[in-house]
Amino acid sequence: MRPGLIAVIATVAACAGPASTPGLTVAGYGARDGQANSYVIAGPRHAVVVDGQATGADAMAVVALLQRRDLIPIAAFVTRATADHDVGLATLRLAYPELPLYATAPVQAAYAA
Repeated sequence: MRPGLIAVIATVAACAGPASTPGLTVAGYGARDGQANSYVIAGPRHAVVVDGQATGADAMAVVALLQRRDLIPIAAFVTRATADHDVGLATLRLAYPELPLYATAPVQAAYAA
């Protein structure tokens, strides 16, 4: 697991409250074409989205998953600089304009190139 992701997960865990609350859960969403996966790592109220999907429609399914579970996303983490991981981030940002995005230095460098 990447250090940046660990920090974001630790933030979600801290938002989860005292140790007596339920632990983190992981919910996956697989794109309809089978080419991409997103994961929602959540505490009782807050979540981190890992990878944003390749299409707006699939990203909206991730937004719907968050809404069904009444979760507040506090970060999105991109694991690779490829379309199947990042195109849907625009849709997530439309739904959650203040959502911060995180990526490792190599992913950031790929976007800068």
